[in-house]
Amino acid sequence: MITGLRQWLLALVVLAFLAGGASRLQRIVRANSAVATAERLRDALGGVRARLDACLATRDGSELRFEALARETRLLRQELDSIEALDPRGVPEEAYDAYLTRVEEYNVAVPQWERQAADLSALALECDSIAQDHNGRVASLRSFLVDEGIWEEEWLGTADRREQGPQIR
Repeated sequence: MITGLRQWLLALVVLAFLAGGASRLQRIVRANSAVATAERLRDALGGVRARLDACLATRDGSELRFEALARETRLLRQELDSIEALDPRGVPEEAYDAYLTRVEEYNVAVPQWERQAADLSALALECDSIAQDHNGRVASLRSFLVDEGIWEEEWLGTADRREQGPQIR
């Protein structure tokens, strides 16, 4: 037979155990709640957005370098055409050394231009892929928020017009 004091101690231990279990269960429920899920989706979206922003910044810098090289290559070609047009019989002797120097510069610039054009195309495809992933995640998050009753669908009409997602040129 259990004495009164032992009964009280046993009751306190059982209550403490139940309170701890209830607290743990509450944390699990909260972690799996719609808001927690939405926060995880938002955080994942933020990571994709950061990757997209970095990709677009890299692409923009590459475009600037490519445009500068394209201008340089175009100017070299124009100079060559001008020198070649001086005499219908060919490049004049007094302009020949300058002409050869420009031909060498042009021959170096063209492969660089082709390489940069290919790199820029690949980078644009990568950014486009990340943008599609981003936009898919945005749509998924919005659907989740509406389905869970966190957002009203009417609110999305204005948000969609304000932020259509990143625009890829």
